[in-house]
Amino acid sequence: MQKKWYITGKIPDRQLEDIDPLLQKILYNRGVREAREIKNFLSADIGDLFDPLMMTDMSRAVNRILTAINKKERIIIYGDYDVDGITATTLLYTYLKESLGLEVAYYLPNRLQEGYGLNLEAVRGIIQDGFNLLITVDCGITALKEVEYACSQGLDIIITDHHQPGGSLPGAEAVVDPHRKDDAYPFKSLAGVGVVFKLCQALEMELKGEMISPLLEELLDIVALGTIADIVPLTGENRILVKKGLQMIKKSKNIGLKTLIKKVGLEDKEINAGQIGYILAPPINAAGRVKDPRAGIRLLTTSSPEEALLLAEELVKINKERQSLEESIYREAVAMVESSLDLEEDRAIVLASEDWHHGVIGIVASRLVERYYRPTVLIAIEDGLGKGSCRSISNLNLYEALKACSGSLTRFGGHAMAAGIEIEARNILKFREELNRYLHLHLSEEDLVPRLKLDAVLDREAINLELFNKLELLKPYGVGNPRPVFLLNNVRLYKSYPVGKEQEHLKFSLDNGLNGIGFGFGDIGTDLSGRNTDLAFSLILNEWNGNREVQLKLEDIILREEIDYYPVHFSLNNWLFADKRGCPKWLDYLKGLLELKHKVAAYINNLKACKEIKNNLGREDVYFSNVKDEFKRFTQVDGGLLLFTNPLLFHESEVNDLVFLSLPFSLDEMVKMIRVFKGKETVIHLLFGQEQLKTNENIIKKRLPDDRYLRRFYLYLKAMPDKQILRKDLHKVLPDSNDFIYNRYLIDNSLTVLTELGLIAQRDGRIRLLPVPAERLDLSDSISYNDTIGIIKRFKRFIELAFADDLFPLISELQKEDF
Repeated sequence: MQKKWYITGKIPDRQLEDIDPLLQKILYNRGVREAREIKNFLSADIGDLFDPLMMTDMSRAVNRILTAINKKERIIIYGDYDVDGITATTLLYTYLKESLGLEVAYYLPNRLQEGYGLNLEAVRGIIQDGFNLLITVDCGITALKEVEYACSQGLDIIITDHHQPGGSLPGAEAVVDPHRKDDAYPFKSLAGVGVVFKLCQALEMELKGEMISPLLEELLDIVALGTIADIVPLTGENRILVKKGLQMIKKSKNIGLKTLIKKVGLEDKEINAGQIGYILAPPINAAGRVKDPRAGIRLLTTSSPEEALLLAEELVKINKERQSLEESIYREAVAMVESSLDLEEDRAIVLASEDWHHGVIGIVASRLVERYYRPTVLIAIEDGLGKGSCRSISNLNLYEALKACSGSLTRFGGHAMAAGIEIEARNILKFREELNRYLHLHLSEEDLVPRLKLDAVLDREAINLELFNKLELLKPYGVGNPRPVFLLNNVRLYKSYPVGKEQEHLKFSLDNGLNGIGFGFGDIGTDLSGRNTDLAFSLILNEWNGNREVQLKLEDIILREEIDYYPVHFSLNNWLFADKRGCPKWLDYLKGLLELKHKVAAYINNLKACKEIKNNLGREDVYFSNVKDEFKRFTQVDGGLLLFTNPLLFHESEVNDLVFLSLPFSLDEMVKMIRVFKGKETVIHLLFGQEQLKTNENIIKKRLPDDRYLRRFYLYLKAMPDKQILRKDLHKVLPDSNDFIYNRYLIDNSLTVLTELGLIAQRDGRIRLLPVPAERLDLSDSISYNDTIGIIKRFKRFIELAFADDLFPLISELQKEDF
């Protein structure tokens, strides 16, 4: 699926000392801007964690746990079946047991039999077993009915959660959730295990007077595992917890975790966030999705190497079963989309089946979003009741969308990007229609095109091991802090060829020796020879036989001359430029804009070409500025195309798109055009290329004489036998030579300069040579010559900017001229 590439050029107010300029730029565009913020981000020091008691009800939770300790009450932890819930349960269970010496139990609901969160049957069983205090982790924030029942039966409850609350909060002893409206905690994006860590931290402060003990620090390996698996932003406190947690994983004392690491092939490897998310966490997650989640917590809490090995082997086996099941459902779902949905009309993918396992449909929903870029809801139906997993796209708050359709749902909960629902099977069609109506109101066609955010334009020669090492300071990468993606503009691949078992990947190299790999790009490998391409890529390190080589990992590719590929969008201070420089398919590009019913103005400095474009488009909504009243007609319609050669003829008229088919001659000239047509939402498209540059150079050459031309022109005049020459006869006596062209413009301008220098006099249509002055002449004494040199200098400066790989200097200079 084609993506739109965007690169934002917010420029730091000042360059900070001791901070690499590229790192500062990347962080600045990610919202990390002040010197202290940048320092804290790069250091990610555990001492920078916030005081946990800033979280609403945290003191109440701590006091209730201390009361339970003093009274020797029975405590049970109620968790969730995903990795976040399992690690949150593991963390609190281990901390209370090993740090405080408590006897504590845990309960994880079975996804298949009980579903998500607190349920009345489980609560009744806990009451019957004689527990006095129940602490939820990663769940409970919407369990109003269950909490009310528990409290009525004498079971106190502490809620710790990180999901969005509903309209009311449960009537628990304490409700700890940073998303509470009355919560002032500075960081809102903690995972469930992160909220539990803050509870443990608060207990540390109350009991031991320290923010973090050695035991709690050791448990950060579990915190990192759950935080990464829950796909929360790796910024703020999450970044600190994960960065420190990854360090603890290297020397983890957790027998189960170490055993699983070995079983999945990560032993003796530098484990990063990506490997946790894609390799280490899935076996633990699989148990909760398709079998019994308790296998995961047993693995993470066992002290027996033998049991750890058996559990790790079991989890890896379950994960393989899950992968097979997932692939089967995915293929079936794709077939349903292709056969029964019209994605030109349907804004959402809503599919249901009685044959699907609801434990894996969330993963399949994510894969469908990646394939089709539509909000996706997959529903597994059993006995007339559907359980659904929902995944969103970047411009849609899924939770708000489900709230708008809640009349069709039994219940729902989740985040902006992911959610779960329960629905009666008979209401699925109604829900699909309601959701599509909502999306038609809240999503534009533009929102349904996936975006690729680029961090910076790089020069090929700057890509080396030193740069890679600088970027490593930004790790750990993940949601909210992705691996930087860079742009190489308008490059030709030296060689490229498909690799892999199915030839599904692309291997390529550049002419400077840089190598790259594009996973999943093998199908375009044969189309790249000699083509101008834009590469979006990240940097990876390839190590073999003791050698270390920086390589490009392809994220996406654009064939610059093809209109099927979107242009690269450069955004600076609300000016948006679409870079399609060198694209020869002007007509198709203009047609594409007109099909969007946009109002378009296109600059072209050739009257003949204007007429040809108008005729070839063959549309009534194409206007030509040189025809009387056509500009006025253009201003009175909502869409259409205006072809213009001189914007100074017009008053201001905003358009959706301003297209530069031809190259202006200067910054000033380009700014004047932009002033006429630019509105707040105008996109400025650059299509000019080397052909248009040559056209402008020829125009200058044929109109503006340089010093060499002027000297030869003067020598020709001196060589003429008649010292008084009729101006109208000059073309008859000047030499007819390929290396000395002349026309009315060159003759007029040359005569003006020579007159200003006192070498000739002009009167009554006659040219008379004057005596040569004794002192050496300086061409700069001529005002007209200075004007000519100024025009040429401004043009050369302009084309340096207009053809640079990085468009931000051009945009910045245009904005200076505009102000």
